Amino acid sequence: MYDKKLLDILISIGFTQNGAKAYMVLLEEAPLSGYAVALRSGVTRARIYDALNRLEELGCVRARPGRPVTYTPVPIEEIVSVQRERERTRLAAAEQALSQVERKNTSLDSMMCMTGYNTIMQGIRSSIERAREKILLYIRKEEYEILAGPLRAAAERGVRILIVFAVEHETDVACDFAGDCTYVQRLHSEQARQGNRWTIITQDGQAGFVGITSWGERSMAVSTFNAAYVDFLTSNIAAYFAERDFVAAEGGPRFTSAEHSAYAAFRRELASQ
Repeated sequence: MYDKKLLDILISIGFTQNGAKAYMVLLEEAPLSGYAVALRSGVTRARIYDALNRLEELGCVRARPGRPVTYTPVPIEEIVSVQRERERTRLAAAEQALSQVERKNTSLDSMMCMTGYNTIMQGIRSSIERAREKILLYIRKEEYEILAGPLRAAAERGVRILIVFAVEHETDVACDFAGDCTYVQRLHSEQARQGNRWTIITQDGQAGFVGITSWGERSMAVSTFNAAYVDFLTSNIAAYFAERDFVAAEGGPRFTSAEHSAYAAFRRELASQ
């Protein structure tokens, strides 16, 4: 009598039904000849050797030469580890192939609309996780607190991150990984209370994402790989930087300490008006 739950699990990870039955028999007693496996598994002799040969090809059993040939099971941990690595390799190849298609796709059809706060946040998170070189981001405190972990992970793998925080108070921002490539857009209390929360992100200059994230499940966003729209979103984020800040963040001349202090005072003065 087979453990149906174990049988179903083996089938779900790629075993045939006959192969799963043969493997379960070998887990209980091994080494066994093909004939013995057939007797204990209920699989006919005509089919048991096809099942065992397939298991051997997949690295699930090992055959020991002799008269007769006998079979032993490979530990399930080893099988799962091998299958996990195969799946990782397949997914990496698929990601690379799809990214090439994305880079070539510049038509208006390369835009996708989505609704719902959780769906939108997952889309933004995926964009951050795909980034390899640079992220430009305009964000409010509520969304930043959700995305701080993925952003920090991106920074740790070498992605340059430039962030514009739209907050009421500069103390609302706690960012320890983007360094001085950040800018705070000060919101007046009324603006912070009544305005919609927008999140805008561009990834490696190849993908963009823009959405309203303050309407709960009615929140709306657009994801795009269209080069013109990505450039448009980049320029929108850049517009929130003072020109000198943006130039400096892109590798241009930096402020001297005196310039930095003078500009900081000027920015505080504007914010107080």
